[in-house]
Amino acid sequence: ILLMILNLPPLLRQKAENIILCGLWYGPKKPDASLLLDPVMKVLNNLYEKGFEIKRAQVQTQLCQIKLVSAVFDLIARALVLNMKQFNGEYGCTHPGKRLGNGTRVYLPGVDYTVRTHINILHDAKLAESSQLPVNGVKGVSPLSSLLNLVNDIPLDYMHCVLEGV
Repeated sequence: ILLMILNLPPLLRQKAENIILCGLWYGPKKPDASLLLDPVMKVLNNLYEKGFEIKRAQVQTQLCQIKLVSAVFDLIARALVLNMKQFNGEYGCTHPGKRLGNGTRVYLPGVDYTVRTHINILHDAKLAESSQLPVNGVKGVSPLSSLLNLVNDIPLDYMHCVLEGV
């Protein structure tokens, strides 16, 4: 998990010394997103609510607050962190799709798909948690749901969606 300070000019924010490593997973299987993200979210939430003081110009102190404004993931990590089915699973889109004989799932043209909203994801997450079954592709509450709008603040995976034409 890497954090970038957006208040810095673009050339500075992308330098290695200005990128903050706050989480790393290495193992034979995918991590539990809550185990990986909950401690980070707790610290970020505290830094936003309480902030911290910095001394400026040897005289003045200033309260700084840190707010998570966006999160970027590839398609696989996005599904894991959002606690949703992957793009190729049932309701990976907002429709169950159709499974072909070779195991491929396709989403057919001409079908009226429902647009996901932050509110309906939260609603489906609560239903999924209580029933222990996925609801519309949502498996449960995401660790990010208290700090971010799960639709507007998490962009699509540009690499897979555009460059690879998925």
